[in-house]
Amino acid sequence: MRPHHYGALVQRWRAVARTAGVRLRRFAEAGDDPLFYFQTPALAANGGIYISAAIHGDEPASSEALIVWAEKHAHRLARWPLLLFPCLNPWGLRNNVRLDSAGVDLNRAFHLKDQPVIGALKAAVARRRFDLAVMLHEDYDGQGFYLYEIKRTL
Repeated sequence: MRPHHYGALVQRWRAVARTAGVRLRRFAEAGDDPLFYFQTPALAANGGIYISAAIHGDEPASSEALIVWAEKHAHRLARWPLLLFPCLNPWGLRNNVRLDSAGVDLNRAFHLKDQPVIGALKAAVARRRFDLAVMLHEDYDGQGFYLYEIKRTL
C-alpha cells in the first residue's frame, strides 16, 4: 500500500468501480490531476450518503480507509445510495501536506467563489439533500475519534 500515491489510489478505485458495475466519473482538475467521484445508481436526488476524503493531503488515512472499505464491499456498493469523493487534494496527498498546490486549505475555502475544486464539488452535489454526509479526516496526534453534528433548523 502506498497511501501518498494518487495514481495507485485511482487505479484501486477503478477496480472497485469495475467490480461494482459503476463508472468512476471525473468532476474537476487539480493542476495535472483529474478528480473523480463514485456515484451509485441507487442514489436519488434526496437521501443517500455523501462521503469525501483527503481534502487535507497530510491525512492519508481518510482516503486509505475509504478505499479499503469500498474494496471490501465492492460487490454490494451499487445497491447502496452513495456519492463518494475519494480524494479532493491529490497534490497535497502526494506531497504529504495539508494545503493544495496553491497553498490553499480547501477545507477552509468553501466560501471562496473562485476556488476551482470547491466550485466543482459544489456543482456535483448541487440540488441534492443527503441523509448523511461524512467528511473523513485524520488526527494522527489524537486518541479515539471526533464526531461533529450539524443540524438544520426548520
